[in-house]
Amino acid sequence: ILVGKRNRKEFFIFSVTPTLLVISQFCLMLFFESTWLVILAPAVYNSLLGMYLENMHARYYRQEKFQDYSFGNISGFLNILIIFSFSTAIYGFVRFLGFEVWIGTMIILGIVFFCALENIWMIHYRFADTARSYIFVIPLILLEFFWILNFLPSSIFVDGFIMAILYYVFIGFARNQILGIFSKRIIARYCIISILAASLVLLTAKWA
Repeated sequence: ILVGKRNRKEFFIFSVTPTLLVISQFCLMLFFESTWLVILAPAVYNSLLGMYLENMHARYYRQEKFQDYSFGNISGFLNILIIFSFSTAIYGFVRFLGFEVWIGTMIILGIVFFCALENIWMIHYRFADTARSYIFVIPLILLEFFWILNFLPSSIFVDGFIMAILYYVFIGFARNQILGIFSKRIIARYCIISILAASLVLLTAKWA
């Protein structure tokens, strides 16, 4: 309904974020111990989902209120949240439910692939020739980090947060490279933000 019958290709690409967001929400909630989190998480996730759908509606029916940059940023933020939620949940499945690590790794590979696919496509609403390689390289990098983090004596939430930070850094590098604005200043900004965020989490985390 939102994209219209003539935009079926865009429907499938735009559906990546809302579909994965809903699934990741339920997977993450399986490992909540607080009743308040079980109530708060759906409220937050569904509010963010509403923002995404509102922007998608504006793109087709209210062009005067639509901003490409804003829509891309919302999608990018939600995909970071998806990576965090799925990574945390899969680490939980592996450590507490006996889930095979290699299966979890393959799932993460697919999730990161689709998130990167949508994020990069939404830069120009098409795939530039220089963008195609990032769609495959970023999932492979995250796959390796997912495997390594599984052996750390940290909580599943810490590992999921680190995965989200790594995705934020690499997809940010890719987007800026595709836009032709990649520079040392941008590298420094992403590194500082990621190091500060990771340090805050690691220093306050409980280690097994």
